[in-house]
Parts: sequence; C-alpha cells; structure tokens
Amino acid sequence: MGEIEFSGPARTIRMPLRGAIPVLTRAMRVHDAHPSVGLLSGATLLGLRMVAAGRVRLADTGDSWRVGPLQPEDADRVRALAAARVHDEITVTEAEELIRHMLDAVADTMTRPPPAAPAAGPRRGSRPDAARGEDSLLDSGLPAEVRISLRVEAPGEVLEGGGIVLVVQAHESGEDTHLVDASRLWSEEDHGFARRARISLGVRLREAVDVWAPLDRLQRLAVPDRIVLDSEELADLLDHGLEALDRAGIEVFWPRGLRGELTPQASVEVRSGPREAPLYEGLFGPGALFEFDWKLALGSDVLSEEEMTALANATTPVIRLRDNWMIIDPAVARRARRRKATQKLKPVVALQAALTGTLDLDGQQVEVHPGASLLRVRDRIVDAAVAPPVETPSGLHATLRDYQRHGLTWLAELTGVGLGACLADDMGLGKTITLIALHLHRRERALATGPTLVVCPASLMGNWEAEIHRFAPGVSVRRFHGATRSLEGSDGFVLTTYGTMRRDHETLAAVGWDLVVADEAQHIKNAGSSTARNLRTIESRCRVALTGTPVENTLTELWAILDWAIPGLLGSRNAFRKVWAGPIESGLEPTKARQFADLIGPFLLRRRKS
Repeated sequence: MGEIEFSGPARTIRMPLRGAIPVLTRAMRVHDAHPSVGLLSGATLLGLRMVAAGRVRLADTGDSWRVGPLQPEDADRVRALAAARVHDEITVTEAEELIRHMLDAVADTMTRPPPAAPAAGPRRGSRPDAARGEDSLLDSGLPAEVRISLRVEAPGEVLEGGGIVLVVQAHESGEDTHLVDASRLWSEEDHGFARRARISLGVRLREAVDVWAPLDRLQRLAVPDRIVLDSEELADLLDHGLEALDRAGIEVFWPRGLRGELTPQASVEVRSGPREAPLYEGLFGPGALFEFDWKLALGSDVLSEEEMTALANATTPVIRLRDNWMIIDPAVARRARRRKATQKLKPVVALQAALTGTLDLDGQQVEVHPGASLLRVRDRIVDAAVAPPVETPSGLHATLRDYQRHGLTWLAELTGVGLGACLADDMGLGKTITLIALHLHRRERALATGPTLVVCPASLMGNWEAEIHRFAPGVSVRRFHGATRSLEGSDGFVLTTYGTMRRDHETLAAVGWDLVVADEAQHIKNAGSSTARNLRTIESRCRVALTGTPVENTLTELWAILDWAIPGLLGSRNAFRKVWAGPIESGLEPTKARQFADLIGPFLLRRRKS
C-alpha cells in the first residue's frame, strides 16, 4: 500500500502513505468524515503504536516490513476497530483484512529511511506537518541500528528454583561501549538511541530466536527486556544455546563466580601386585593393572567425595558448593554421574598419562597425578638415555664403544620394565652387536623367559648369523627359512625373513619369545600390510625395532613402527592422525610437536655418524 486516495464530491487527492499518515492521525477528530476514513485513521494510529513498541519484523520475502508478532490484545483491538468502523460498502471480515494491510503498510513506511530532501526545498519553517510528525518518531541523528547481548542475573530466589534471569542489552552497532538495557528503550528518553532502535532490536531478537528457540518468549512481551529461564531451559542454554548464540555473534555475560570452572583431575597408580615390587619384574607386562580415579577440582582445590556425590545427584544445573551458588555445565554433572570410584586402566594408557601429564576422559584432556610407583617408572623411562652404563655382558666377545654401551643401557632399562623401543642409529653404528649384547644381558640377569626372534630382510640373515657366532659363540642360532625350516630346540637366536614370517606367522606365534626384533623396521611402516599385521600376532615379553629411517614421508609411518614396539602408546591410527599427525604436519599448532617429542622421546634413540 504505497498511496492513499481521498475522494469527495468536488475532487480526488492521491497522497504517498508517508505524507498521508499525519493526515489520517488527525482524521479521528473529524466528526463528519466518511466511515472508511475513520477505519483507516484508527488502523494508522494502531500501527504507529506497534512501531513505537518495536513490534515489527521483516516479511518472509525480506523486502518489506510487517507488524508482529501480534499480542492477543492487539488482535482484540483489530477486531473491535473493524466492528466499530464497518459500513455498508464492506463486511466486518473485509474491514479486519483492510486494517491488517494498513498496519503492515504503516510498519513498512515508518521503518524505512525517509527519501532524500530535494536540492531546492521550501523555506525554513514551512515544512509540512507530515515531515514534522515523522521526525518525532525517527529521532534524526541518534543511532538506530543495534546489536543485542544477554546478561545473566541470579537473584537468590530464582537460583533456589534452579533458574536464572536473562536480561536483553542493546549495543550501538559498531560501538560496544554505548549500551543500555532493552527496557530503557521503552521507558526513558535520554538513553541516546533513536526510537527506531526498538525496531532494530526486534530484528536482532528474531535472529537470536532462530538460533535458540527459548528466546521466543521475549518476542511475546510488550517490552522484550527479560525472561526467567527454568532449570530445563538453563540446561539447554549450557548444552546448546551458548555455542549457537556465540556463532551468531550474541554474547552472554555471567556474574563473576557464578559459573563454576570445575576441571577434572585424575590419579593413576598400580592396582595389583606388591606396590614396592622390583621394577624389572615387568610393571607393564600383560598381567599388570593400574588403578584410575578422578575427581573435579575448583581451581586447585579438589572436591571431596561428598561434594562429588552432591554434584552427581543434582537435578538442576544450579547447585550450592562451599556455601556459594554455582551453575555447572550439564556435561560435567553427567560425567560425575558416570564416575566410578576406581577403574581399571591398561598399562600403556597409564604410561601415556604419566609421560604427558594428561589423560583422555570422555573426549576431554584431564590433568593426571601419577602415584608413587608409576612416578618411579616414569622417571626411570625418561632417564633411561642418561642412566649409568650397565656392565658389558660376560658372554660378549667384544668391547663395546661408548655409544654402543649407551644404547645397550637404554634398551636394558626399557625392556627391564616390559616396554619396547626403536633404535634408529645410522647404518654402521652397530645396531646388531647392541642387540646381541641385550640378549646376553637379559639372560645373565635372569630376565629372559624364551628365545630371541630376529625378523630381517633375507640379505641380512647371513650378517646376523656371522655376528652372533663371532660375538656370542656360546649362543645357539637357527635359521627359520627355506624348505626344511624348524623351531625344535630353539633357545638362543632364531632368524627369519619378513616373507617367511608373513607366511608362517601362526607357527612363530606359538613360541614364547622373550624378544622379537624387527630389523630394517621400515618394512612394517604400512600398518595395513599383511607383513605388519602378521608380525603383530607374534607375542613376546618385549619388542625392539631397528631402523636407520624411522620416518621417511609422514608421521603415520613412525606411528606404525612405534605402535608395534609399544602397542597402544600413541592410540589408534585414526586417533593419532587427529591428535598428533594432523596438527603437527599442518604447522598450525607448534606446541603439539613439543608434546609429541616428550611422549615418544624416551622410546626412540637415534644417533648419526656425523
């Protein structure tokens, strides 16, 4: 409805609605006006009141403004006006439809900015009444575009019921320091915003409703200033609403200290066996178990068992802790409900937690405090590379160089607690003699429980056999290779190739090996290959990978080697890609590389000829 036509016996006048509005607002006082004029006049006044209240919205097409949402009392006024101003030319239903069209036209006209003034206009003081009436609504010069935020208030009586109060705030668009509570836009004149700011606030509120539906109750208020959230709405706000509102650029401000930052803290300790047992008995062996427990901490202060129980039993996000009301995220409360006082933990997971100081709990990294026994093992592992050198085994007919003795000591420390390793020295630095010395060291210390299996390329079998005969002449060595291969009477070294192992892995898996050595371990860098899969089926007390190229292309190759040597240390392949390889290879998270080095450093020893 862009124009209004006034018709009479003498003439007909057509006026733009912007100019007709002031005329129609005065027509109510003209007693002999045609009933149709009274109908449009009443609709105009009602439309102006709704615009002033900010009850306008964009049409679904997005190209015009409409009144709304209509309150029940607004609908009653429309029906009453239609009944009072009906005349012979239209029915009540038609009059009501005409009123609604007029309301939308007034909303669209008063919401749009006025057209630019002509270059040569009327002289000062002669502006038409329409322009003067419009200025009173538009408040020229004051900001009219706003964005909204939400402020949380927490009066005691509302908190006791498990809820909070959300207060709507209006910010000048582009100027965050100019803000007022939404209520002031309706109740005061000196807030520094144009009256049309109510309209802008209504639009922003409608956008907020689109991302978090409970705010719809604000739109049904005459003044959309505040609502009380019950416990269910508060839980939904914490679970879903905050994230959705943040994505939409709508901030939520909380009173200091109301949202308790409860962080999980875990403790890990040996669960079975004597706690002070010698570490070389295999703390990380297949029978080992660890005890895992966690609690929530407020800052550095861990909650008591009674407080954890109260949190788990809470029926609303609002609880009282330490004589203070606190709002707890439902996810934290759900985690507390699922908590068990103690849980079993795989040894390798306990090891990872001890080395990194964190543990994954339902997808969240939590701080870990290792127990005394686990701390001793962690320190021994971390310090293995600088431990005092072990004695050269008496059965070794050779003098180890310092770096070779260093490598032997490192391997002895790790295998002594039931862990594997990856010796990644350059070719020519004596990895073979170091492993022969380790075999002898474990037997002289009564740590070995079976023979040592060496899996290597066929081209290296002769070298292994020759060096064992040369440096450990008292140790038996058998080739498991060729047509007449057999394992009977094996008690020293057994040598086989990757091809033979791939075909006869079931036969090899039936032996109780002490050590399994993968020489040129890059042969298993593809974890999905049959070679790598079948080698994993051969169990032993410890595993040692030998390779001069621990990683050639991607970190996933290093994962494959280390996951064979120390199964589970780096998690599954997919988890490793997500947690470690992806962030490190992207270069976007430099701290990840340092954390990864701390995790794998104790198990990877690499020396170069240079």
